[in-house]
Formats: sequence, C-alpha cells, structure tokens
Amino acid sequence: MIAKKITYTDFDGTERTEVAYFNLTKTELEEMNLSHHGTYADQLQAIVNAKDIPTVMSLFKAILMKAYGIKSEDGRHFRKSEAISKDFEDSAMYDALMIEMLQNEDSAAELFMGMIPSDMQAAAKEEIAKNKKLEAAKTNE
Repeated sequence: MIAKKITYTDFDGTERTEVAYFNLTKTELEEMNLSHHGTYADQLQAIVNAKDIPTVMSLFKAILMKAYGIKSEDGRHFRKSEAISKDFEDSAMYDALMIEMLQNEDSAAELFMGMIPSDMQAAAKEEIAKNKKLEAAKTNE
C-alpha cells in the first residue's frame, strides 16, 4: 500500500493537501496475471512503451481505479467499490494526480510500485528490467 500526498485546488478555489491510498492485493495481482491484459509488470511496461498520451492515460486510469480505496482507521480493511472509485475520479485531487503522473515519470513509477505488496516489488522490478532489455533488443534488430 502506498499513501500518496496530493496537493490540489478544489472546485471552490481552495488549495488542499490530502492523502490518497492505493493498494493492489496479491489476489488482485493474480487476477491481472490471469486476465487478457497481462501481468502488472506487463501493464506498467505498456505504459512505458506507449507513445501516445491517450493510451498512457487509459492505462494509468485503469490501474489507479483498481488500486484506489479508503483505509479503515484500524488498518484492518481497505474499502474499494465502483462508487468509491467514481467519487475519486470526479475529484480535483484525481485531476492533479493524473497530471503529475503524466509529467513526472519517476513519481508515476514510485506510485505504481508502491501499490503492490512489498514482498512482490523486487520481482516486479526484475520483470520490468527484463522487459526493457527485450524491448531494447527488438529495437536494435
């Protein structure tokens, strides 16, 4: 889980700083692995490889909406639903985050890596590095 501090201006013109939480469980990652969209690392690599902004935005949004939720005060639950995701998507905070992700590749990478369980991050980084090498080899052919 990652807690992302986001500063934005709300619809009344007030500047706010809030923390948004993003988390993908091992089960959700396995579901991604079994889907037709490929693994989480494949999806992150697709973002890196995408040359057009609409594709990048679509991939960012899909992952953000799947990972966004509300952490319970006692830390025992992380609530996600279509309504929670839609409420986030309709906020000025979401807009500020998307712009940051599009403008700052390092910030985007940190956020997306932080969404996955810490014990899976090293393997994801290795897979991304492997995919980069494969892409580089294809480019050089």
